[in-house]
Amino acid sequence: MGECEFQSALYRNVREMCLAIAEEWLSYSGLNDRDEIQKALTSSSDAYLADQCINMWRLDKSDDDISTFDDATTWMQRRGATRDDLIESFADIRANFDEHFPVDD
Repeated sequence: MGECEFQSALYRNVREMCLAIAEEWLSYSGLNDRDEIQKALTSSSDAYLADQCINMWRLDKSDDDISTFDDATTWMQRRGATRDDLIESFADIRANFDEHFPVDD
C-alpha cells in the first residue's frame, strides 16, 4: 500500500484519507454550504456519490500520462483505497453530519 495522500496532505490511514476525499467532494472544495451538502446526501445514495467522485476525479484511472509511474495502477490502487472505502466514508458523513460539517457560529 502506498502513502495515504490527498491534495498534498498525508493521512494516517485509508479511512481518514477517504473521509477527506468525501468531504471535499460534498463541499465542492468549500463552495457548497451545509444545506447544499445535506441536499446531496438526501438525494443520492452513498454508492452513487462514491461513483460520481471516482469517475469525475478519475480516481480509478491510471495517470501515467501525467506522472512518472511506470505501471498502470490507478490513483486509488497506489493508495490502497477502494470504492467500498469511499462508500463507507460517505455513509459516515451521512451518519455524523454535524461532526464533519459543524455549524458556523
